[in-house]
Parts: sequence; C-alpha cells; structure tokens
Amino acid sequence: MKKIIGAVLAVTMLSASVLGAQSKDIYLYTGMKNDGDFKNALYSQSGIFVANEKIFVADTYNDALHILEGTDSKIIGKSGSSLISYELSGGFLDGSETTAEFRKPTDVAVSQGGDVYVCDSGNNVIRKLSKGVVYTVSGSGKAGYKNGKESSVMFNAPYSLAIAPDGKIYVSDTLNHCIRVIETSGEVKLFAGKPETSGFADGDLLSAQFFEPCGITIGNDGAIYVADSANHAIRKILNNKVTTVCGKPQNLDSESGYYDGGYVDGAAASFNFPKDLAVTDSGDIYVADTLNHAVRLIKNGATKTIVGNGEPDKFYLNTENMKLSRPSGIFVTGDKLYVSDTVNNTVVQLKITDELLKGRNSRESMLNRTGVTEFGELKVFVDGTQIDFSALNPWNDPDNVFLPVRGILEAMGYAVQWNDTGKSVTATKADASIILSTDQFELKNGRTVITLSEFLKLFKATYEWFAEQNIVAIETK
Repeated sequence: MKKIIGAVLAVTMLSASVLGAQSKDIYLYTGMKNDGDFKNALYSQSGIFVANEKIFVADTYNDALHILEGTDSKIIGKSGSSLISYELSGGFLDGSETTAEFRKPTDVAVSQGGDVYVCDSGNNVIRKLSKGVVYTVSGSGKAGYKNGKESSVMFNAPYSLAIAPDGKIYVSDTLNHCIRVIETSGEVKLFAGKPETSGFADGDLLSAQFFEPCGITIGNDGAIYVADSANHAIRKILNNKVTTVCGKPQNLDSESGYYDGGYVDGAAASFNFPKDLAVTDSGDIYVADTLNHAVRLIKNGATKTIVGNGEPDKFYLNTENMKLSRPSGIFVTGDKLYVSDTVNNTVVQLKITDELLKGRNSRESMLNRTGVTEFGELKVFVDGTQIDFSALNPWNDPDNVFLPVRGILEAMGYAVQWNDTGKSVTATKADASIILSTDQFELKNGRTVITLSEFLKLFKATYEWFAEQNIVAIETK
C-alpha cells in the first residue's frame, strides 16, 4: 500500500512549551508565558539539564535559573537586570527562590536527591537550590585559585559542573584552565590540569593541560568528558589519565592569544570553541560546537554534523535544514536531544531518529560538489548534479526561490502526474506518494512551480543558498 504524505506544519513560537511539526519531532522552549510576556523570556541561556520531566536552564543574561515544565515557566532568582546593562548586572545573594541573586549562571545539574546545583560563573561560585532556598556551596565570590572549603575557596569563571554517582561534583574552572572536584565533605581539590596555566597536553591528571575547559559530563563507565573549548578539542579523563578523543588546537593568533578552530567531519574532526557535550549510555558524544553553530556527533571514532551548517541563523522548520546560532548547552536523555540555541534565546528539543543520526554535509562540502565558483544565472543542484530545466527555468525574488515542479521532482527520482480534474500534482516514488494541492504550488506559463520554502515542508532534503554564486544546492542522500 502506498503511503500518502501531507505537508508538515511550520514550527511556531507560542509559549514555554511549543509543539512544532505534526510528527512532534521538534519542540521549542522560549520561557515566555502564553500571553507573550517577555519578562519570562530566555536571554542568551547556556547550560541545560532535564530531570523529572522538567527542563532546568541556566538563563545566563537574565541572571537566573529557569525551570520549564509543560507550558509553565518558573524563575529562580531576581531576573531581568541584564535588560538594563548587558554586562554589569545580577548580584550575589543567598535566600529564597524570589530573593536570591545570581550573576551570569552558565550551567545547572540536578542530584539524585533532587537538589539543583548551579554554576554561578559571574560570581565565581557554586550554588545549590534545595527546598526553595538558594545556598552558596563553594566559593568566596572573588576570582582566583584557592582550594579549601566553602567561602575560603576561589574559582575563576567556572563554566560547568557534573555530579558523580558518589556525590562528588566536578567543576570546569574555566579561566583557571583546570578541573576541580568538590568532595562530599565539601572540600575543594584540584582534580586535573595545571591551575592558572593554559596548554594542550595529555597525560597524568596533574601533568595534563587544558585551555578554558567548559562543558563537563560523566559517562556510564565513570569517564569524565570535557569540552576543552579554546583547544577546540574533546578530552576524556579515565583511570587517572587525560586523553584527547578528537580535535586539537591549530594556528595561534598572536593578537588574541587563541588558537584557530576548524570545521571538519570524519576521523580527523575539528571544532570551533565547543562549549558543551553530552554522552549517551552507549558512549556516543553529542557536542555543542558553539562557533560552528552546529551539533556534532562523535560515534565509533568519527564525527558528523547532525544539526546546523557552520553559519549562524535561525531556522526550525525541520531537522534537515535546522540552523542555530552559538549553541552552548546540550543534554541527551532517552530519544530526546536538547540544545540551548543561545543567541536565538531558545531551547530546542529534538527527537533522536535514524534520519537525524545520518547527519548532513557541511555548507562548504555542498558548495564544492557543485563546482561553481563565480556568480551567474540561477542554478539548482540536487546531490551535486545540476538540474536541466529545459521547459521553464527557476527564478528567485528577494523572498524566495521558485522551482519548476516537474523538473525538480523528476531529478529526485519521482514520477510526476498532473491531475487536471482536481488541479493537483501527484509525485510517486517507490511506495510513497505526495500530493501537491493548489495552495502548495502556482502556475507559470502553464507550468507548475513551487517555492523552495514550500518544497522543504514536503520533502526530507537539506539545502543551502549560496548568494555569491547564485545557486541552490539540495541534498537528498
């Protein structure tokens, strides 16, 4: 029996919990109430954690903790001060859920007992929310490096934390370029790296080096994984050894003092300031590759891009063409992937499907497949092959690209039939048929044409628009 596939609904932003496509593969969380009250909106949020059907968000530039549950949104801390001053905002005050103050929190984690721990980066401390009260677990509030207990401890812009099954808390002490551990006794010790010394070296715990480590998580095997951001690498700590999973620093920029990142998939992958990562039960690693504006997947020693294309943008219509802007938080549980799309002020929930895990080609590789280097008349490529629209050429206006239906679908292997009675188009391939109605296409000189945006609602394909070359590249494989 043939399957009849209808159009997929576009994703719309409605409230704290928003339904996307009819398949429910995409949900968007903005933190706003149903009435569109922007006082509750997320603002350049970072780390995320999911527990007990709640999404905990380090709402960085609102200087607060956001808890999203269904269509409800709850704020912990006095938020909103960042709207007055982007940098100088927030505060440092313990207290109730409504009176406590944070400054640029960047990560959150929930213990097995239900306590919520927050990496309060701007205050250089670790906080805890327990039974409606916010406490300071460790840190003096001043930037520096010092071990000890409680308020005698000093961190320097700690970015992320992970809670081990035995109750220990591992902290990426970012500007101290090391990993610290908070013992169950409350004592803070150096765990790995050389404090206040950046570098890139594998080896024993105290001889290894990091450069602004950010995201940190713990795998089922007890290994600790670190997004070693300024080294553009993913590191692993196991059996008292630090190793590199993939990535490495490249050329040093003498002016900034930072190494160049890159964007390469495969066994010799490169990253660009990855800020967070998540590890599945099977050992797969999902990476928020922040300045590549993408989510990468490391599986069996090879890296692939599954969301994003290297360019910052905002596009949530489907997973094939989803675009992000500086994702800096990521979390995986079951078949759900959560991404903190930071500049777009949105947490994206995706269903992990076989289609998603296939990955997508990078923008650069898609352009290279076309072989086009200069601007010319509009060209359309499908899987690297230019389409010959002999009867009617495609064209574009400032808002869209218009594709002749028969030409593009036949190039994709569909048999195309016009139904004059119903004024519809039927495209058939293998055991699936897609019916295009009059509200999905228009007639031009007796020929049916479809906009690129409408085309993407109907077909699982990845596309890129290259304005400098005036070409559209579509990938179906």
